[in-house]
Amino acid sequence: MPTGADGEEVIEKLWTKKDVATYLSVDPSTVRRWMRDSRNPLPHRYVGRHPRFVKQEIDAWIATLRPTIEVPEAMGQARLGLSWIEERVEAARAVLRH
Repeated sequence: MPTGADGEEVIEKLWTKKDVATYLSVDPSTVRRWMRDSRNPLPHRYVGRHPRFVKQEIDAWIATLRPTIEVPEAMGQARLGLSWIEERVEAARAVLRH
């Protein structure tokens, strides 16, 4: 057991689904879905029939997730997508004119 500065044993606080949902700003049903994900499940353990979570394990799990796209990069991708659509529309208009 880990010990605190005063030598007393420190017990890690186990979180509930609601605690995790609040921490990650998601609905508890999302936490449940992440627990069942076969590719990269949210780490948890059971105390009786109740799932419990450890903050450090959740933080480590988050670190393994694919990084999010930054806003400027997403805007660039959106512009590319729009230019492709505009090109297709112009090509279709050209075909209709002839």
